[in-house]
Amino acid sequence: MLVYLTKEIADSMGVHPNTVRVYEEWGYLSPAPRAVNGYRQYDEIHLFQLKIARLAFRCEIIQGNIRNSEREVVRKVVRNNF
Repeated sequence: MLVYLTKEIADSMGVHPNTVRVYEEWGYLSPAPRAVNGYRQYDEIHLFQLKIARLAFRCEIIQGNIRNSEREVVRKVVRNNF
């Protein structure tokens, strides 16, 4: 299984590494295990979750229940509840 560091997974999606960390904090990515040195270790599942989150939040001018629905879809993906 491939393992990605925060910068590597962020670069693959064209986002800042802080975006990856914030998405994990907000529950849009499942918690990443830590290496002995404390670095997060992301895998293919995290990459899939990040792709779904970025796709869901692509449009910035969505309001109300549509945005809430997007958040719920992303959180269901994190829980493997398709």
